[in-house]
Amino acid sequence: MKLKIAGGCGEHGRNCFFVDYTAPFLVDCGIMAGADEPFPNLTEKEIKRLEYVFLTHSHADHTGALPWLYERGFSGVIVVPAPTLEQLPFKPKYSIALKKLNGEIGGIKFKHGRSGHCQGAVWYEFHIAGKKLLFSGDYTENSLMYHCDPIRGRSADIAVVDCAYGNGSRSFSECCDAIVHAVSEIKEQRRTIVFPVPKYGRGIDLLRLFNENLPELTCCGDEHFMNQMNELSERRWYRNKTLYAKLYTPGTACDILFLSDPQLRSSYSQNIAESILAGGGAAIMTGTAEPGSVSERLINSGRMKFLRYPVHQNFAEFTELMKRNKFARVIPFHSPELQIDSATIEL
Repeated sequence: MKLKIAGGCGEHGRNCFFVDYTAPFLVDCGIMAGADEPFPNLTEKEIKRLEYVFLTHSHADHTGALPWLYERGFSGVIVVPAPTLEQLPFKPKYSIALKKLNGEIGGIKFKHGRSGHCQGAVWYEFHIAGKKLLFSGDYTENSLMYHCDPIRGRSADIAVVDCAYGNGSRSFSECCDAIVHAVSEIKEQRRTIVFPVPKYGRGIDLLRLFNENLPELTCCGDEHFMNQMNELSERRWYRNKTLYAKLYTPGTACDILFLSDPQLRSSYSQNIAESILAGGGAAIMTGTAEPGSVSERLINSGRMKFLRYPVHQNFAEFTELMKRNKFARVIPFHSPELQIDSATIEL
């Protein structure tokens, strides 16, 4: 059995891990936005042999290369949490929801838990031929709204673990304090503050942060954001907290506006953001701005502020997780700062 790193290590994006076994499978199949080589490092022969793809969550850097995979001959089954399947912008030809499996498919035994990253986000622990492989997916134990089943007391021959923030040392609470302070300071001088956020993930966390720390501010969201609010009753994924926001329409008076378009790709989002900035408002980016995106351009021009809201682990948290488990070999992924020795590992 071999583990091939087909993407995601020593880089930020196209997360993809190929387990070459009797029933070959992938964990994730993501795309690298803005890259000359955006797709995973997989041959057509490997792709045609694949029987399964296990998805950790719906974000494009974990799922965006699936159409490319089909184009090159993949005919297997997508194993996926039910919310993740609903969130995908395309529907796989053959899929099966995790809840319909009893920890085994095609001779592959596995366990999974919630990873705290967004609705439907999970980690996996595979038991194959006397070996254990753990994949954390995008992992955080700090989320204000999403449940995490902490990875504790586990053993693995190989653990592929999220360390997206590399050598960054700022704690979760420090980052939250910085965002709250910045919003308070900006609101003394300006009108609406735009927060471009992913369709699924940190936006709901940020809403709770502002509801609890700046309750005097009115929060609004676009239609997609408000639709997420209707899903908060799904306690399998969300913490039991009541949040407050209202639907934004042009002309709505609000202090904080969530746009479900992190890179401001759509003309709708661009027009709203530009109108607010031109009217004396502000914009804050809390995640990675992709190369060539409108968000990157606004940040580089000084018109948008970058303040990270952590939805991954930094090296200190990564190291602490190692102490709480027994992993023979650990592979950090999701960070260009942390390199690996080999792209193929024999087990």
